[in-house]
Amino acid sequence: MEQKRGVRKFLGVLNSKLIIGALIFIMLSLATVLAGNVIVKEGSIQIDNNLNSSGVLFVNSTSGNVGIGTTAPESLLNILKTEDNSATAMNVYTGGITIDNQQATAGAYSAIRLKAQANDYVYMKSVRNADNDLDLILGTFISSTGDMKTMTLDPLGNVGIGTVSPQALLHVNQSSGAGAVRGLLVDGSVSGSAIPFDIGYNAGAGHVSLMIIKDTGNVGIGTTSPTSKLQVVGLPQYGSSDLAKAGGLTAGAFYVHDYTSAEAIVYVVKIP
Repeated sequence: MEQKRGVRKFLGVLNSKLIIGALIFIMLSLATVLAGNVIVKEGSIQIDNNLNSSGVLFVNSTSGNVGIGTTAPESLLNILKTEDNSATAMNVYTGGITIDNQQATAGAYSAIRLKAQANDYVYMKSVRNADNDLDLILGTFISSTGDMKTMTLDPLGNVGIGTVSPQALLHVNQSSGAGAVRGLLVDGSVSGSAIPFDIGYNAGAGHVSLMIIKDTGNVGIGTTSPTSKLQVVGLPQYGSSDLAKAGGLTAGAFYVHDYTSAEAIVYVVKIP
């Protein structure tokens, strides 16, 4: 009788939730549980052979490559989704990668960092300014010099290089640096009739050049074939400075004096 009472008392202790919970924790921490390709061992998860979840998630245990949507990942992370998303708006698109930060504070951001040695990296981040107002910023962080925002794209499509507040479609600013090239440098290997620099417009009927710089260094205004260091085509013709001003030109403007010979003289509208 006493023996039966002892057995019942022992079984009652084992049925205690606290004891059962402790036993489960000990089993998961110390034992090795094999479930297919997943091993839970000493509180960690290991992959034994390849893990394949119906092609949705694949882990190659040899290379460590992870595939989402593919069973043949070519890199540490390979995401594949084959679909025609040409008519899908970004706010409802479910493919790709989403990095989300729901903080409403101005200056809060989501980011991707590409890290190199030590704490040096380049980054891309989406920065919140206000409701319906955010910037895309590309930058670098060098441990010896700190954070540098190198390029900004604002909601209007303005691109800033060297400025986080672009005031035009392309706004380039270089405010410091001894011997640095400031503004815009156009460089390259050109020859023949190449035009490395062309400013113009397109009103719907194709590009119209207003000013070009040839590979020879010749500058053309009103012509795409300058034959001297500066060639201007299309200057108005007037018989005098007063007539030029009456025609709408202002002080400092250039005009061609009326001529009857093969040669012309360029005049400047005089200052009153």
